[in-house]
Amino acid sequence: MINFTPVLPLPPKRAAEVLGQQLVDYLSSGEFQPGGTFLSDHELMRLTGLSRNTVRKALETLRRAGWIEREFGRGTFIGPRVAIRVPARNSELRVGSAVRLAVAMYCARSHIDWYTNGVLGGMDHCASQHTISLELLGMSGDPHQLLRRMQVSRPNALVCLGGEIEQAYLIAQADRMGIPSVVVGLKLYDLDLPTVCQDDRQGIRLAVEYLAQRGHSRIGLISLTTPDLGVVRIRQGYFDALAQSGAVAEENGICWLSHEAEISEGTAAIAQYLDRWRPTAVVLGMGIVACRMAPLVQQGKLRIPRDLSVISNGNYPEVASCLGVNKATSTEPPLADIGRRAVEIALAIIHKESFTRVQLLPYKIQEGLTVLDSKEDSQRTPHANDA
Repeated sequence: MINFTPVLPLPPKRAAEVLGQQLVDYLSSGEFQPGGTFLSDHELMRLTGLSRNTVRKALETLRRAGWIEREFGRGTFIGPRVAIRVPARNSELRVGSAVRLAVAMYCARSHIDWYTNGVLGGMDHCASQHTISLELLGMSGDPHQLLRRMQVSRPNALVCLGGEIEQAYLIAQADRMGIPSVVVGLKLYDLDLPTVCQDDRQGIRLAVEYLAQRGHSRIGLISLTTPDLGVVRIRQGYFDALAQSGAVAEENGICWLSHEAEISEGTAAIAQYLDRWRPTAVVLGMGIVACRMAPLVQQGKLRIPRDLSVISNGNYPEVASCLGVNKATSTEPPLADIGRRAVEIALAIIHKESFTRVQLLPYKIQEGLTVLDSKEDSQRTPHANDA
């Protein structure tokens, strides 16, 4: 239910801008869901005493930033921006911004994952330091719908988060309109577009080296077989680090799980792999793999880290609970830096400045409670449940 109460009076020369910011403050402070009914033009005119043109100007600014969606003949609805858990900044509502960046995502309409949220936070912070307006085209999987919004908006550049193949059509149409594109992620690497993302090869290498320094020599890798370049870089990083550290290097040390299989099938495959190869530690190529390990932990068949040390590549939020600890050891991707670099690359393209076309940013270790030293005479870190 919308219970918006405007702070009156609104300054006559800045009424649309101030009303827009008040509406953003209201939407960002509540538990609203995308798709819910929002205030109509007439309701806002009655609440504020403003003209229809002024109200529509304020709402158009909110629409471009993704806070609301307006559908002809149906009304105004709450937009996908409310699902992004980063603070709203005045820069995104700045009237007459010199640069406007459109942002396209490909994820569930009502849910923005931790990765996208972190990248958007970095973009938002960078935009606040420049004269930049971020315009959220939306999270719809329908590229035609995003294209219609881009045709109305006519931004200076397009940033695609996730780099999903479904975005290729949108990128092609942006190119036809003379709008340059920047991609976050490696899934559209073959398109030879300006790209920025985390360096998965370095992240896996860092994880294996960390385990080797803790005394482990039989280090495994468990990952999903997703159809993208990231899987190749995960494998490369794994064998790079094994060769450098002198640890056991075998293809059998990798447990590949089908990304299309049921979780129970993944759990069974992991159990068979651990029984067959018997690693003392494993790297999770993707944090979501921990969901496949969770049943083994819950059934008491696997105690982390007593039976097995685990480090996750990426600080996926559910890893710790899946492994039965308070905090998981992981490699942390530089999400905010990725968002900042994406904005900086877009600015460089717009201003015809030089930039590095593909930028892979390094991970760093985030200490947790899922890794123990392998040496028998070492001081063992207490299990989270012992604390």
